[in-house]
Amino acid sequence: MQIKISRKAKEAFNMARKRKRSSPVPPPKKDENIIHIPKEDLPKRRRIPPPPSQFHKDKSRYTRHPKHKGRG
Repeated sequence: MQIKISRKAKEAFNMARKRKRSSPVPPPKKDENIIHIPKEDLPKRRRIPPPPSQFHKDKSRYTRHPKHKGRG
């Protein structure tokens, strides 16, 4: 059984196939103006300390205040 495809759809499909088949894009040329900075010279990013775990946070919340003593 033949499936009917509209002429516009067929044209669009063929155009896409042609575009895909056309010559591949050449790799971008290396620019001589760009100066390569060695990695050591780049400013170091400070490591963000990991967030305190929920358990310790809750425990400290109860024991830090004098009125909360004996609860944590």
